[in-house]
Amino acid sequence: MFANQRRGAVGLGSIGAVAAIMLAWVLGTGVLVKSYREGAAATLPADSTCQVVCQGAAKG
Repeated sequence: MFANQRRGAVGLGSIGAVAAIMLAWVLGTGVLVKSYREGAAATLPADSTCQVVCQGAAKG
């Protein structure tokens, strides 16, 4: 803070960088929470009924 005063800078670059990091963190957390709530159902095809347990049985 005092180094910015000596240079005559306001420090908006630092504030902007912190704001960008916080925004990225909030967006990342939102994506993780959304993925956790939806589970694997969002990545499976609509006609898929197979679960992780039956993958071994289908091969044998």
